[in-house]
Amino acid sequence: MKNHEMALRQLIASGYSVAHHGNESQASLQEIRMLDELAESGKLRYRGTGAPLASLKSAGVFVLSSLHEGMSVALAEAIAAGAPCLVADSTGLSWAKGIDGVQHISLEDRDGWASALPESGYVPVSGTRPAPNLSPGRGAAEYAHLYRSLTGNFGQDRQSEVSMTK
Repeated sequence: MKNHEMALRQLIASGYSVAHHGNESQASLQEIRMLDELAESGKLRYRGTGAPLASLKSAGVFVLSSLHEGMSVALAEAIAAGAPCLVADSTGLSWAKGIDGVQHISLEDRDGWASALPESGYVPVSGTRPAPNLSPGRGAAEYAHLYRSLTGNFGQDRQSEVSMTK
């Protein structure tokens, strides 16, 4: 379902270094072999389930080649980190269409994936709208505002916030 083999095959063919963040317990033997090959060649920068922030900040491209995908937290993290993104044209990823730096390619378009990941390096695409603010601070502030508006405690909550921060 994650279709990592397709992306890894193209990344290896084009000579990319890879940071692979994810649980490999459901990985295919082919995926594990390709990750081992990357490790042996010195092109595996990270392998495991740890937080991806450092990898995303230094990435030339974030690749998500899922056959089926829901609301992808990984894609949201990549966008928030400012990483250029190359993703499958899956229904669950359509929310990111048009965002600056996010490129969608059909999984059937093998030539499109190959040309998007050339040996010379990924070139980010321009979008029609800026990346949304996906920061935790913005989300927490919006949630707090919604809570206050529903409870009618605008002034009371603000007072308790001030008291709590002293």
